[in-house]
Amino acid sequence: MKLLELKSVFKNYGDQHVLNGISISFENGKIYLIKGRSGCGKSTLLNICSLLENPDCGEVFYKGTETKKLSEIERKEILRGHIGYIFQDYNLFEELSVYQNLQIYLLSITRKSISEMDKMIKEQLEALHLTHKTKDKAKFLSGGERQRLTLARTLLLPRDLIFADEPSANIDEKNTCIMKEIFLRLKMAGTTIIIVTHDRVFDEIADVIFELDEGILK
Repeated sequence: MKLLELKSVFKNYGDQHVLNGISISFENGKIYLIKGRSGCGKSTLLNICSLLENPDCGEVFYKGTETKKLSEIERKEILRGHIGYIFQDYNLFEELSVYQNLQIYLLSITRKSISEMDKMIKEQLEALHLTHKTKDKAKFLSGGERQRLTLARTLLLPRDLIFADEPSANIDEKNTCIMKEIFLRLKMAGTTIIIVTHDRVFDEIADVIFELDEGILK
């Protein structure tokens, strides 16, 4: 089943042609890599796929529905409840603790009780080896710990689709291995993962690898 599909998507920034007629589909339970040199438009493509940005022309379908036809409420529901995003710059609250970063995220997207949220947070912190950092402020974490916290936030709720923007850019080999193991577990559970990267560390776990060059996906 096609979970996500793009048809003839174009995106320009002024005179710069970033995406030139991209057509691509993504199926359930697979890991996709989108590779290419820095500045080639990978992040733009990821933002369009994840409904954070609209194409200049072309169509984007999520579970068979053209996203232009979605209401703002429907779009927000998909973004909050079905799509996860691992940002390259982490998007953490620097002055809040590891626990508080996860708690404030849950408070914004779910109506679960405090005890339920506490259980969910502790499970993710344990799974990602961050229990000993529970009370530490985000600004004091290492690059690998920050990336794992971002991943923990993404995994607090079940996701159909997870996007990762250069997830190995600022972390060491140990943390990269942890991330690969988690991606494989998510794939086995039926989650689709789309990774934008310029390196080869995720090649061995990918089902499909695309190359973006001059606005064309190969």
